Amino acid sequence: MSARWQLPIELLADEIVRNLFADSVRTDDVAVLVLRSPVMSSNVFLTKLPARSDELAPLRGELRAWLQQHDSDRSEINAVLTTVGEASANAIDHAYSDQREPLMRVEAAHVDGEVILNVTDTGRWKAPEPSSQRGRGLAMMQALADSVTIDRRPSGTSVTLRHTLKGNVDARPVRH
Repeated sequence: MSARWQLPIELLADEIVRNLFADSVRTDDVAVLVLRSPVMSSNVFLTKLPARSDELAPLRGELRAWLQQHDSDRSEINAVLTTVGEASANAIDHAYSDQREPLMRVEAAHVDGEVILNVTDTGRWKAPEPSSQRGRGLAMMQALADSVTIDRRPSGTSVTLRHTLKGNVDARPVRH
């Protein structure tokens, strides 16, 4: 379990419960409290930010800098940034209808050549306004990521994105 500590927090909690009770039958609910401060390290990226569209560009910049530690392929980095941007835009557009200071959490972990990302909001789903110009975000995420999982809970929605990285940081050209 200690080798998986860098997983996004909701995935880590699920894995802790799975490992603790793998060989037993649970007859009651189990609560696990997992805390992590906003942090950025070589293997973990975590930020909490206001769920506002003007926060997306700074988020992309911070996440791009973190991703460049793990991948030198621009198209792979852009695919990750696009999927996280779409998941974040969905949190902004669909989770909060009347909450004054909505927040979202964006996490990423580099685990065994894969980047696992999680975008979480604490709002309630609200249906989008009908439009022919909208509604392509989920299809884009599914096309660009290796895996997309959406978990809607009473406490909010969590989107988990998995990207296998093939670009090697050590293969970057040397610039003089």
